Amino acid sequence: MLSTDRAPILARDLGGAPLTTADVGAEYDGIDAALAASPAEAELFAVLRRWDALKRRVTAHLNRAELRFRQDTADAGVGSEAAAATALSAAAQSRDLAIKRRLLAHPDRAALERVFGSHVFALWQSDALAFEPALEDDVVRESALFNEYTQLLAGVTTTFEGETHSLKSLAGFAEDSDRDVRRAALTARWSVYEEHAPALDRIFDELVRCRAQMAAKLGYASFMDLAYKKLGRTDYGPGDVARFRDAIRSDIGPLAQRIVDAQGAALGVDAVMPWDEAVFDRLPPIAMPAGDGEVSRAFAAGFASLDPELGAFARLMFERDLLDLEARSSKAVGAFCTFFPDARMPYVFVCPTGTSSDALTLVHEMGHAFQDYSARDKELVEYVVPTAEAGEIHSMSMEFLMWPEYERFAGDDADRYRSQHLRTMLLTLPYLAAIDHFQELVYAQPDASADDRYAMWRWVEARYLPHRRSGDIPHLVRGGLWQRQRHVFGFPFYYIDYGLALCCALQFWTAARHDRAAALAAYIALCRRGGDGPFLQLVESAGLRSPFAPGALSDVARQAADFLGLQA
Repeated sequence: MLSTDRAPILARDLGGAPLTTADVGAEYDGIDAALAASPAEAELFAVLRRWDALKRRVTAHLNRAELRFRQDTADAGVGSEAAAATALSAAAQSRDLAIKRRLLAHPDRAALERVFGSHVFALWQSDALAFEPALEDDVVRESALFNEYTQLLAGVTTTFEGETHSLKSLAGFAEDSDRDVRRAALTARWSVYEEHAPALDRIFDELVRCRAQMAAKLGYASFMDLAYKKLGRTDYGPGDVARFRDAIRSDIGPLAQRIVDAQGAALGVDAVMPWDEAVFDRLPPIAMPAGDGEVSRAFAAGFASLDPELGAFARLMFERDLLDLEARSSKAVGAFCTFFPDARMPYVFVCPTGTSSDALTLVHEMGHAFQDYSARDKELVEYVVPTAEAGEIHSMSMEFLMWPEYERFAGDDADRYRSQHLRTMLLTLPYLAAIDHFQELVYAQPDASADDRYAMWRWVEARYLPHRRSGDIPHLVRGGLWQRQRHVFGFPFYYIDYGLALCCALQFWTAARHDRAAALAAYIALCRRGGDGPFLQLVESAGLRSPFAPGALSDVARQAADFLGLQA
């Protein structure tokens, strides 16, 4: 279990000058006035850089506030600060939109593109199609509803084996060697969701309607169309993603079934049930490093062994305490990496579950952090962090590139850990497709009832996850599995990005098996590029096949099946 022996550096201790709406507004007024003066080319470049510096400050201010809220969801003051930062950011977004539209139509646009690249103009075009000042109140409302979801799940408790448990602590029983304990803990966990289902249904319903209203204001038939613009998907669309989901179903689905069948045989059970999903054999759970000192030594040594640049970065993160790895009662569920563009440093947040997946979660988020750090000096803030699906390549690939170092974390169980990781990732792909298709159905019918949405989930579950069972857990039988997925509530249509990235990460895995040094070099080069190109261009530059290309998934599925000894 990941934990710390001392309190982490919280977001409020990470610096950054305070921002007020008045200060930000005055700076935007100055930028607007400078642009209106029709500056010469050199002055125009200076105005754009001044605007970029302001965007970095606003982004950092929002990221700090959101991080603080997730570090202590019970602090009402922190919650108010997060809401105020969201409002300030929404107001800034309106001012940014006006500047972007002015630059998109600027007579000197060609000169700007020569200096700053054309990709940022494609991103600005997407932004121009995804926001209007009339949406400011809706954006604030959307953020407040997601914060309500976050607070609800961070604060709920239930009794299990005579002790009070949160959802986080109950997750720690997922790998218990006693099947009855796993079953009882999972039943208790889902009873919490069942108890709070009316609140979760109400929050989600309000989110869907709020987003549908935003889409309608901008003239879109569905929020999905707006979501693709918001996500900056400039070089592919819903049709491409639908074909990718079909490829998951045809190329990964049969292998997923073989994985589950082998898992059931190893466990000696007739069927793998929900409480068995995290356990692949009858051996004791794999022990992981515990305590900040042991964690930092193991991870820093592992990264250093992979590559000197990775090692120096890992030491920097641990030495500066730019990680929050401990479990706290008021800490939000989940894990993420955020970036403070004014300080040019990332920060990693992990809420541990007490299972062996905690180590992989940290490796994953450190992949994000390394990419942020590698591209920190990009001239435009838009180029530091790529669009989401490209960004997930860095994190998911790091999980696989770290394979040779897993002895440092899992000891003699390292081979077992690698096998479990690969199996878990392959089983994740159909789930990612199911979540994405579910959201497509939900936003096509924004006025659907809660019962309709449960039925939608049962349909996609049967389509993409025929190997899954719900057992006798009422909320799963009803179709409530999706409610555990915070992305569905807070980051609509983001989740398939993990699938697109995983297709690329598996290609890095196969490449590293043949030439580890070359795979690492291609990975680091990709991280340094940040977001200076669209998704498919970045993928091609790393020597990877597009996830939308025929055969991209079937090739990695075949190699994974060979590695696992699960050929058809």
